[in-house]
Amino acid sequence: MKQSLLVSLCIVLLLSIVAVSAAILIGEGPVRLSPDEYVNITPINDTGVYEVPQATVLGALDAASILGAFEYEVALDLPPEEGNLSIVSIGGIRNEVLDEIPHAWTFRVNGEEAATEPAATNVTDGDEVIFSYGPPGHSVDNASYTMNVYVNVPAAAENMTPTPMPAENVTPVVNLTIISPEEGASVAAGNVTVEVNLTNFTLVEPTGQENAPGEGHLHFYLDAPIPTNENVPAIPETGDYVISTNTSYTWENVTPGEHNFSVQV
Repeated sequence: MKQSLLVSLCIVLLLSIVAVSAAILIGEGPVRLSPDEYVNITPINDTGVYEVPQATVLGALDAASILGAFEYEVALDLPPEEGNLSIVSIGGIRNEVLDEIPHAWTFRVNGEEAATEPAATNVTDGDEVIFSYGPPGHSVDNASYTMNVYVNVPAAAENMTPTPMPAENVTPVVNLTIISPEEGASVAAGNVTVEVNLTNFTLVEPTGQENAPGEGHLHFYLDAPIPTNENVPAIPETGDYVISTNTSYTWENVTPGEHNFSVQV
């Protein structure tokens, strides 16, 4: 009986040792990263904001922290060529000395230790990033804590040059404005010159020309209603009018009083 009890105690003790030495998995899951985007990260020992490509190990950690609702910290303690930033803590587990042995976070990509630091280590679609916490030289198997991140990086959109749509045969909008005299102006009786500004329209003689978009002549009116029926000649029932291929016309012997000057294409 004593021998049997001793064996049972040894089995229990052995199982306890295995349980303590196994790494505690604090998180696991996929993240979706963009090869064209960046994340802004502020280290705990600096007030500056550092722009880190999202498709890096540190970018993957940042994405995982958002999905997993946990915090992480980085420190500005590396040279620029190594990405400036190192991981200080993940999920409240900080780099520190335990039993006189330094413990810190490291990472592996597809089972291999990276030669560069997290902000300078790129990841691609299908990569597995394992963050592990333990003493120097620890492995994933004997780490105290681990976190597994599975990377999804969609392929960049194909760089297609847009094909311009053929321009339609559209006649530009005609702009016609009376620039002199001004609206409501008082001018001397006698000869009054009306001048217009005309764009997107070519003045041609009223006879001997085929109808063409953007071409024609001007109708100057004095105290006459402007005709609006396009199917009949633009001749007013009252008042005076004149057809011209010039952008100005001088009305002679205009009597004192209020008058209305109009111009039509």
